[in-house]
Amino acid sequence: MQPNEPESANALMLSLVLVAVISLVPVANANFASSTLGSPSTRAWQDEALNASLNGVGCFTVSYPSTSWGNTTCSAPTDVGPAAVGNTYDDIGSAGSSHIGELDGYVSSMSGFVSEKDSSAGANYYSLQANANTWTCTVTYSTTCWEQFIFDNLLGSSEGQVYIQYQLLANYSGLHNGCPTNWTSYNAGGGDTDCYMNSNTLNTHQENPSGLATPIQLKAQADYSSSGDDVVRMCDASQCWAVTEFDNSPFSNNPLYSNWKQVEWNVFGLSKSGAEFNVGSSTTISVSIDVTSLATDSGTSITPTVVLGGTTGEWNNMNLTGTTNAGSGYYSFSEN
Repeated sequence: MQPNEPESANALMLSLVLVAVISLVPVANANFASSTLGSPSTRAWQDEALNASLNGVGCFTVSYPSTSWGNTTCSAPTDVGPAAVGNTYDDIGSAGSSHIGELDGYVSSMSGFVSEKDSSAGANYYSLQANANTWTCTVTYSTTCWEQFIFDNLLGSSEGQVYIQYQLLANYSGLHNGCPTNWTSYNAGGGDTDCYMNSNTLNTHQENPSGLATPIQLKAQADYSSSGDDVVRMCDASQCWAVTEFDNSPFSNNPLYSNWKQVEWNVFGLSKSGAEFNVGSSTTISVSIDVTSLATDSGTSITPTVVLGGTTGEWNNMNLTGTTNAGSGYYSFSEN
């Protein structure tokens, strides 16, 4: 697969969006996670687990009903990189003068699902992404940095995975005859050659799109507990997974927590692709999306300004309904 790439490498954009994926056309041998624990109590357990402490850099997991995270073995970074295409526009939550430190998002309700497929990979492949804005940075040379917190649903490997992806944009590789040590070069399109690096990954359950309103939650954190660590956490109805990385490692002295102003939370395709719903059907999907725990790295709630935009090159085929709400520490909207 190719890396995920921002829709506009030079735009300091980011959104606070959630889009819902819905139920699934059966796939042979698809070993999806059970949603039998899905209930109002699921959210309460997930919220408690998502806010429970983690111990340093590494990989962690916790199973219902416990909220005490334990260390687990990380997987090697996967070769899932940026995409070179995309035209997605979302409702975006902008933090104004505040720096975003954390947020989590979920699909609060959905109806009318018939099918979902990734436009390249096939039925029931998709990703959840919490994407930061881009920012000016220096990693050996001055360039543009970007960071994503990702869950990929990968049917072919009988699992999903969570990880963090870092990128050096603005034709970094092309201008400087290659990428820094430990970074990988990729063709970003438009004549640009950029660089990306993936964190360690953690294998998760496969997640039937119909279970996203259980809900499935994806949380992103920068400068976690003032440690400088960045964290991606994901929960389904029975288990949660987390990957923690030291942000200064990929971005030298230009970490996300000093630059995070906007965020995009959505359901997308995997890479160079889109999550397509109800193709060929006359049934309309309706989705309600909530983003909560929008706060600074010190825990102060942020009331976002809602704008239209998007950073990732992946997309989905749903449209905003025009109904958005924002308040202290939250943002919500609808799509169909």
